[in-house]
Amino acid sequence: FKEYEQTSKLSSHGLSTEAIADVLAKDERTIASWQKAIGHKAERFHFFLCLSIQMNILFLQMDELWSYLKNKKQQLWVFISLEANTKFWLTFQLGSRTRHTANRLVAPLKKMGRWGKNIVLKVTTDKMAAYKHALENSMSGVPYVYLQIVKKRYKMRLKTVKKFFVKGSKRDFGPKTQNTSFIERFNLTLRQKVS
Repeated sequence: FKEYEQTSKLSSHGLSTEAIADVLAKDERTIASWQKAIGHKAERFHFFLCLSIQMNILFLQMDELWSYLKNKKQQLWVFISLEANTKFWLTFQLGSRTRHTANRLVAPLKKMGRWGKNIVLKVTTDKMAAYKHALENSMSGVPYVYLQIVKKRYKMRLKTVKKFFVKGSKRDFGPKTQNTSFIERFNLTLRQKVS
């Protein structure tokens, strides 16, 4: 158990599977299986925690970031949802940049929140159409307004930012809620911590 616990701690500090195996003098496959089990337990605990507290989700931001496994040909997308007022990370999914992964990201959200007719959820994302479909599929019965932020870049520089009110209008979003800045900041922190 002590080595299992050390694997968890070393993983959280960013050590690779190979490095942990070397430090603990274990086979890489053993360490990989422990890391997988630790990840599943952490995910279940997080979901249990979210269900237990039944928080008021008022302002939801969703985004995805690109990464890869071992080489750049093995693309991996990380989809993340965040309650922007509290900065509470709600759900994440790994997969391809498709509607299927977006549906898996949004589906648990309905169970996590405390919903009512007086509480209108504000949602902001980028222009990826999969979020719109995922919200329509999974959030039926939950009152929400939805804003897409579309950023155009030229040679890695931001040129324009346009806002598309998919559901609701400008009046539904306050001046500090017409953005995806909190989830973008979270993505940057994630990239820096998990290099």
